[in-house]
Amino acid sequence: MKKTQKNILAVAGVISTVLGIMGAVPAFLQEKFGIATGAVILVVAGLVLIAIAFGD
Repeated sequence: MKKTQKNILAVAGVISTVLGIMGAVPAFLQEKFGIATGAVILVVAGLVLIAIAFGD
């Protein structure tokens, strides 16, 4: 994988993880579990993108 692709995946992973955490914490505090579940899925997807970027 090219370095540019790795950087794009890493940046996308970090953005996804940060946005997911920013959505999950308030949703859990307000007991909106449907939104919180979506945000947690976003966090996991971001972590997977980061793992792919640093794994290759």
